[in-house]
Amino acid sequence: GLNLEFSGDSIRVDADIAYSRAERKNYWHGLYFDDRNATFRYDFRGTPSVSVPAGSPSAQPETAALVVVDCNTGFCGTLNGNENQGSELEDEHWSYRLDINKTLDAGHLSSIDVGVRYSEREKEVVWEQFKMPRGGDNAAQALPDIFTSYTLSALETSPLLTAPSFMTAADLFGGVDYSLAETDEDRYWKVSEENLAGYFKANFEGSIGSSSYYTANVGVRIVDVGTDSFDIRGAAIGNDYTEVLPSVGINFFLDEENIIRLSASRAISRPPLDELRVGKIINAPAGNIEGNTGNPLLNPFISKQLDLSYEWYFAPESLAAATAYYKKIDDYIGYDYLDFQVKDGRIFYIYGPKNEQEGYVRGVELTFQAPFTSLLPKALKGVSAGVYSNYAYADSNIKELYPEDNPYSVAGLATHTATVDLWFWWRKFDLRFGWKYHSAFTTGFGWDGSELSTLDAESNFSASLAYILNDNITLRIQGYNLTDEPARSTRDNNNHNLRRFDKYGRAYFFGVSWKMW
Repeated sequence: GLNLEFSGDSIRVDADIAYSRAERKNYWHGLYFDDRNATFRYDFRGTPSVSVPAGSPSAQPETAALVVVDCNTGFCGTLNGNENQGSELEDEHWSYRLDINKTLDAGHLSSIDVGVRYSEREKEVVWEQFKMPRGGDNAAQALPDIFTSYTLSALETSPLLTAPSFMTAADLFGGVDYSLAETDEDRYWKVSEENLAGYFKANFEGSIGSSSYYTANVGVRIVDVGTDSFDIRGAAIGNDYTEVLPSVGINFFLDEENIIRLSASRAISRPPLDELRVGKIINAPAGNIEGNTGNPLLNPFISKQLDLSYEWYFAPESLAAATAYYKKIDDYIGYDYLDFQVKDGRIFYIYGPKNEQEGYVRGVELTFQAPFTSLLPKALKGVSAGVYSNYAYADSNIKELYPEDNPYSVAGLATHTATVDLWFWWRKFDLRFGWKYHSAFTTGFGWDGSELSTLDAESNFSASLAYILNDNITLRIQGYNLTDEPARSTRDNNNHNLRRFDKYGRAYFFGVSWKMW
């Protein structure tokens, strides 16, 4: 990147040129040892237990042997038929920016800002896949000691593969041969984007009466975006749109302690380039005949928004604030059925993103921070202490498009979030406690961001203690997730349909910082 700056008596000019390029190669390998059409029973009542089907190789991992049979009817332990896949990504981006600020002496009009930005970006992903043949004949093969089982909270688990590496296990079946990889033409995609934006903003300030004053700005940004989405043959689907985005904001400084802020604007959120792809992913296991794709004709979703806040600085280092907001959303992007494809005599229903939903997002946010040293008992003389706290409430009538009969709430929006931090300072000791909470919300947590789930409510408690040894060295010990909070998620917007249950445990850190001067 290159940045240029010029400053005069009443003018400031900033120019910027930037270039970036990223490359990535990654492969996903799968080696499966499955009991197909066999029922494992887990009982969490009383002492948890698991029942392994009679005769299953999983019941005796130390004597398990590889028997190659039909993977649809019995034990399957082979690389043959298991797809390995990978991708090669290239992402290139040029951007240019010019901003000019002119100071004025024109009454309440204090300055103006004008600017222009232009960027070009191209992102390409080449997908490959290959199936590994199994070495040897179809006779039973004794496996080395690469299976084990373990106990988790009194629950004896199913045996797990514990080979030191994937390659070690794969060598039992002939190894991995990357020369077998072939380009998956259906999944290939490349998207190019040109983005031109210009803006103008007028800034105002002035007095209101003898003790109050204000600052304000009024502006408009115009954005013109053009995209082209290519398949492997070079055929392209283009999309262009131009949006006008006005905004206005005003801050009333009633006195040295009280501020009222009001703003209104029209904003856009552009879809990621990945969502504009033309490539399709087909999932072909029995009973799961579907796939997903991008949508080259996606437009950004648009928000018309209004914010109002009040801030009260009632003492040094102290703040009480309240904010209310309302956003009218148009063209929200959700996932739904887009198309179908016939392959091997079966119909695959293709799902992907599309502009369809609209509605509102509204909420309030409360913040309070203050030292409370004066409230401490005399026995704690010399101790400084304080609190920072925040609570936010958010509500929306926007729904995702899945499940059709009971759709998720809008992704990423928790109804309740809260934070409380307490700090204590005494001589060379710094002690802090932190608590965070969020209610359940819709998320794309997983391998596929389009696969939605509900993340349950979580609360997390942490603490840290620091000791300043001298002007140069500080010792610190920290503990996270001290209540051992689990992460629980469900699917299909059904709280009884468990998707994941993870316990990460408590984490402790000890650190030393050294300032050389």
